[in-house]
Amino acid sequence: MTGDLHPGESDPPSARGLPEPLPTVTKVVHVPEPRKHGTRRATVGFLRSPNGCDASLRLLQYALRLALTHRSAYFRRGKLPADNPPVRLLAIVSLLAAARRLLALYRLLAGVLSLEVWTSRAQGAKPATWKASDATEVAVRILLQSLDVATLVSSNVYLLGRLGILPISPRQARRFDKASDFTTLLGAGIGLAHIARKRRSLYKGGRTARRLAVEAETELEELDFWEDNAAARGGPVGTDKRSAEERAHERLELRHRVRKGRHTLRALKQDLNDLWWERLRLGADGLFALYDALELSLASETVKSWAGITSALIEFSQAWAQHLGQGSRHL
Repeated sequence: MTGDLHPGESDPPSARGLPEPLPTVTKVVHVPEPRKHGTRRATVGFLRSPNGCDASLRLLQYALRLALTHRSAYFRRGKLPADNPPVRLLAIVSLLAAARRLLALYRLLAGVLSLEVWTSRAQGAKPATWKASDATEVAVRILLQSLDVATLVSSNVYLLGRLGILPISPRQARRFDKASDFTTLLGAGIGLAHIARKRRSLYKGGRTARRLAVEAETELEELDFWEDNAAARGGPVGTDKRSAEERAHERLELRHRVRKGRHTLRALKQDLNDLWWERLRLGADGLFALYDALELSLASETVKSWAGITSALIEFSQAWAQHLGQGSRHL
C-alpha cells in the first residue's frame, strides 16, 4: 500500500522531473581570446616596451624625414608656392630625434642605477652550455654595446649643448656630434664583420647537417630495399623475431635522424634569412653614418632619408617579431 500511495519517493531525481546534480569535477573549456583584443593588447604592450617605443618613434621620424625630403624637392622645383616651407614638419622631425635620444639616455641611466645590467651578467656569467666559441660572441656583443653607449652619450651631450643645458661651446658640441657619427660607423662595420663570420659558421653547419641527413636517407632507402627483396624471395625476414625488432628499431632511428637533419636545415635557413636582414639594416646605418661623418654632399638628404627609413623599417619589424615571440612564450 505504501508503494501505491507514494510512488515517487523511491524514484531517482530524473524520474521526478528534477534537474540532475552536477558532477564533482567540472570540465573547464578554454575559450580563446578574440583575435581583435589579442592584437590590440599586443600592440599596446609593444608600444609600452622600450624597444617597441624606440622603434616606433624612429620609424615615424624617418618617415617624416623622407616626406620632408620629397617635399623639399618639389619646393625647389617650383611645384609648391614659395611661402610654404615645411618648417613644422622639420620641427617635428627634430623633436622626435631629441625625444628618442633623451628616452634612450634615461633608460641607460635607470639601468645603470638599478644595476640590472650587472646583475643579469653576473647571473648568466657561466651558463650550463658554455662553449669556447661563445667567448667571441660575448666579446663582440660587449664591444657593440660599448659603442652604442658611447654614441648615445655623445649625441645627448651634443643635444644638451645645443639646448644650452650643458655649458659647452657650439664647437665642442659639434665635436661630440662628430664622435657619435664615427662610433656609429665603427659599430656598423664591426657588426657587418661579425655577421659575415656567423654566416660562414652557419654555412659550415648547414653542409654538415645536410651530409648527415643524406647519409641517413641513403641508409633508410637501403634498409627498405633489402627488406623488400628478402620478402619477395620469401626469405627468413619475417621468421626471425629478434632480427625484425632490431630492423624496426634501426628504421626508427634513421627516420629520427632524417627528421632532425631537415629540422636543422630549416632552422639554419631561417637564421641566414635573419642575418640577411640584419646585414641590410647595419649597411643602411653605416651608409647614414658615413655621410654624416665625412660630410658628403652628393645627394646627401635623399641617401640619408632612404637609408634611415630602410633601417627603421627593419628595426621595427625585428622588434615586433621579438615582442610577439616573448608574448607567445608567456602565454
